[in-house]
Amino acid sequence: MDLKFSKIVNRDRRAVEMMLYGELGEDHEKGQINGHYFARELNWLAREYDEIKIRINSDGGMVTHGLSIVSEMMASTAVIIAQVDGIAASMAAVLLPAADKVTM
Repeated sequence: MDLKFSKIVNRDRRAVEMMLYGELGEDHEKGQINGHYFARELNWLAREYDEIKIRINSDGGMVTHGLSIVSEMMASTAVIIAQVDGIAASMAAVLLPAADKVTM
C-alpha cells in the first residue's frame, strides 16, 4: 500500500504514527485530506502494527470523510492513540472519542 499519512516510529514496539493535518475533504489541490483514503491506510496499518498514534491538527471538514475514519478506528484491533497537536475542531473532534486514548 502507498502510505501517504504514516511513518514507522518503532519497529520493535510495532508502533506507527499517522498525521491528520488539514481539513477533511476531496479537494487535494486545496490541501484537503481524503478521509476515505486515510481510513483505508489506517485499516492496513492496524493489521501490521500494534499501536497507531493519530496526530491531529484539523479544523474538521466533511462529515462523510470523518465518519470513515471513526469507523476504522472503532473496528481496529490496534491500540489507537489520538494526539491533538493543535486543534481538533468540528468533524476532527468527533474522532477523539473513537480512540483508545487521547492526549493533548
